[in-house]
Amino acid sequence: SDSIAPQRRIPPLQTDALLFSDPQGKQVSVFSAFMALVQGQEDPVDLAERWINLDLSALMDHQISWGIDMLRLQADPDSPDLMNSNIRNTLGLLSLTFDPKHLHRILRQAIQIKESIEGNMNIQLALEYLLFSWAKEEKRSAK
Repeated sequence: SDSIAPQRRIPPLQTDALLFSDPQGKQVSVFSAFMALVQGQEDPVDLAERWINLDLSALMDHQISWGIDMLRLQADPDSPDLMNSNIRNTLGLLSLTFDPKHLHRILRQAIQIKESIEGNMNIQLALEYLLFSWAKEEKRSAK
């Protein structure tokens, strides 16, 4: 590697650390709901409504880390610098479906939400918009 910075292992985020109740009252991890969302099996508005009472800062940290890892995997499928090495394969497959520019837009949205949690932004609406962006079919173009 030509990197000047020393290589360090980043401990994986706990994908099951953030739990919420689904409509049937079952405890579901945020990551499994996220995967259902990007696969078209979860409605962004319904999911935003269920996520609004979670620790939004932690929720945005997770989404930002997933997006960054997907971009890293697009650039280098063998990247050692993942924040979520425990879900490398899933994020690697998912990264193939997203256009990098779209991922950058999603990351900007998530960062803006994280920075505005204590502000006057309508967080419910911003969260819905973010989840629509993840679910949007702006997939990677075939090369």
